[in-house]
Amino acid sequence: MGPGARFEIDATVGNVYLVSRFNKGWGVGRPIIYLVIDVYSRLIVGMHVGLDHPSWNGVMMAIMNTTQNKIEFCKEYSIEITEGKWPSAHVPERFLADRGEALYKGATSFIEGINVSVDHTASYRADMKGTIERSFASLDAALKPFLPGYIETDFQERGAKDPRKQAALTVEQYTKIIIYFILHHNSRYMKEYKRNKEMIEQDVSPIPTELWQWGIKNRSGKLRSFPQEFVRFCLLPRAQATVTQLGIKFKKMHYTCNTAITEQWFSKAAIKGNWKVQIAYNPRNLNHIYIIMVGEEKIEKCELLEKDNIYRDRWLEEIENLWEQERKRVRQKEHEQLQEKINFIAEIESVTQEAKKTEIKQSKDNDKTKNIRMNRALEKAAGNFENSKGKQVPPTSTAPVRYTEARKGSLEEMFRRRKKE
Repeated sequence: MGPGARFEIDATVGNVYLVSRFNKGWGVGRPIIYLVIDVYSRLIVGMHVGLDHPSWNGVMMAIMNTTQNKIEFCKEYSIEITEGKWPSAHVPERFLADRGEALYKGATSFIEGINVSVDHTASYRADMKGTIERSFASLDAALKPFLPGYIETDFQERGAKDPRKQAALTVEQYTKIIIYFILHHNSRYMKEYKRNKEMIEQDVSPIPTELWQWGIKNRSGKLRSFPQEFVRFCLLPRAQATVTQLGIKFKKMHYTCNTAITEQWFSKAAIKGNWKVQIAYNPRNLNHIYIIMVGEEKIEKCELLEKDNIYRDRWLEEIENLWEQERKRVRQKEHEQLQEKINFIAEIESVTQEAKKTEIKQSKDNDKTKNIRMNRALEKAAGNFENSKGKQVPPTSTAPVRYTEARKGSLEEMFRRRKKE
């Protein structure tokens, strides 16, 4: 009956292969695209591009984007727009999503906190979300000619190019392309849209943005707005982090916050040991996590430490893909490292065996525990002489060495001569 009466949410697998932002030589597979569309106006009001399989987490990110100011969202991808280009930042009266995603237990806190209904479709009934299904078809047709790594219908035939080898777009670049598509979709003329009597009388064009604005003024809109922090609190998944002396550790990353600094959490962890805290996190942006205080009355933002800046502006799926690539690299190098270690041990043993062959049998006249200071001085003098003259030191006799007074005098004479030189 009007904007916000019902938003439809659905996901599809993108027909394109992507590469990692960490290393463009790493393929990350095909993206999962979530769209949220207003049934009344056909305006796409939210979106999310992820790498994980369709789940409530993806739906959650799409809903969060639905409530976000789109000018600020587009700025994150260096796209400048006006409010009229993408005017939605609201919660509807009800959402319609797939059964498996809508029935996830994580939806409960969102439903209760926002007071919104989340309906689900019957199994294998894509026709119940016909509005958004048509949007996916339009998306595929619009992007097909331009995307490197796009999966053609004949890709399995003999001689066809492997789209995985043609992949060039990162998930961030692909998201930017989806944003451009949404802006185009929201401003397109829908000749198939059936206008009612009032629309025809007032000459309202069947363009999603115009239908949205007209519906808000002339229909009993069901739209509601909430502070972004409150929506985040209701939607973000929960987890546990560990307070350590190096920072608040979550998934190999470390964070800090004002409370941790003022209450000296890290010093206490070094003395008394680590402890757990409950947090909320955004899988799409791990620059921050949010500590949930006792009783869940408020949350505090924690900042990623500089030493973990390699993970800044990366999504959880990308970070986990990086860790998996590193584990594979370690496994691949294990054999080489083992061979290197074997060679290292063999080289050391060859030197020690050679030393043992020339070892002099210890006797009373050849005691290695005696005359250490004199032996050391002689060795140093021989080394200095070799370095300064560039000559080889004649090999020492294997016969027992006796430090008589005469030999001591000759050694002192050599020191005096070297000093004059």
